[in-house]
Amino acid sequence: MPGEQARACPTCGVSHHIDCWRENGGCTVFGCASAPSASGRQASSVQQPDARTPSGMSCGEQRLIVHVNPERAGPQSNRALAYLLSSIIGCVVLVTLLVLFTREPGSSAERYLSQGYECQESGDYDGAVVQYRRALLQKQDSPAAHFLMGLAYLHIGGETDSMSDFVDLARTGDTSALDSADRCFGSAVQYGQALSQGEQIRAGSLELGTRDTFLADAYGWLGYTAMIRVAACEDNRQYEYARQWVVRARQHFGASVQLDPANKMARAGLEALSGYRY
Repeated sequence: MPGEQARACPTCGVSHHIDCWRENGGCTVFGCASAPSASGRQASSVQQPDARTPSGMSCGEQRLIVHVNPERAGPQSNRALAYLLSSIIGCVVLVTLLVLFTREPGSSAERYLSQGYECQESGDYDGAVVQYRRALLQKQDSPAAHFLMGLAYLHIGGETDSMSDFVDLARTGDTSALDSADRCFGSAVQYGQALSQGEQIRAGSLELGTRDTFLADAYGWLGYTAMIRVAACEDNRQYEYARQWVVRARQHFGASVQLDPANKMARAGLEALSGYRY
């Protein structure tokens, strides 16, 4: 942050306040190879949107600042927010990934996209990520590849694909799946915005909608991951950081509704956020 000393972890690249690095004896990111093998204490994550990130940018353009909270808050019983969004997540995924077999994949990038989607449909999410990465090696600016890979990371990160799974992981400092998904959705927005209005977004034989509906979906998922961080910060009693993530979630859901007023995820997210006094 401006005016404060920071140190980037040599292993995972996450920025730390220098005092936090010294106090913890290394990286504070859960599972990082540079983290100390602490046996006598538990560290809970504090996740704060990077102040250097412009308000209109996607989460894919930001990094997390992680601090150590010596007094870990216990689980909170009020998970109404998590269950509200989780209840609609299944149908949203189906709508998002509606398959319209309109053409055969042509380029190698399209073939990798089709193979990745087949892996994703069969539950092989790690295999899907491999195929999407191969597609991006052929066509780095493919918004569809970034978007689908973001969905695959969310499946990898949650054992039951529910919001509460991610909240529990984020509370302990494990936001790796969320961070990867955010980068993918952020890139999907970046490359999708470069397309012409009304242009169809395709992934091999899949059609993911027109430019605006596709961008609305990507912003919706960025809002969804921000909501997970809100719940995790509140569970850890880190209310100022929760407030900042609420602002970020509102921005993403608002952008989604502007592009597609019928987007179910964004509308449900904004409704859930209306209960916050932040």
